Amino acid sequence: MLEDHGETLRTYRQIAEDFGRLLERELGEQLISVVLYGSVGRGDAQLGSDIDMLLVVDAPSPDERKAVRERVGDLVFEFENSGLMEELFQQGRLVDLEYRLYTKEEAQRTHIFYLDLTQ
Repeated sequence: MLEDHGETLRTYRQIAEDFGRLLERELGEQLISVVLYGSVGRGDAQLGSDIDMLLVVDAPSPDERKAVRERVGDLVFEFENSGLMEELFQQGRLVDLEYRLYTKEEAQRTHIFYLDLTQ
């Protein structure tokens, strides 16, 4: 079971990296950017912290946006029920993987912070 801050942070970052690689593999060129933020991104995650990720994708049409949102939702479900997350669950640890999904256009309109994520 995870006990110390350093081990917790390493585990949470490993989960984020694994999920990022899964997204890269499954979404390919549609995936523009993956950003880890929140307590894990800052390096001060503790037991019970969630893993916050921002995803920027290239999906210009409404049909493409819908398809990629559904695909990412399916990937999150599959990911949370396998590998390290499943192992932690079996140990009685619940780790929430939270994500915000923006298209390139939404990221450019939403907040200046996101502009560099679309290049």
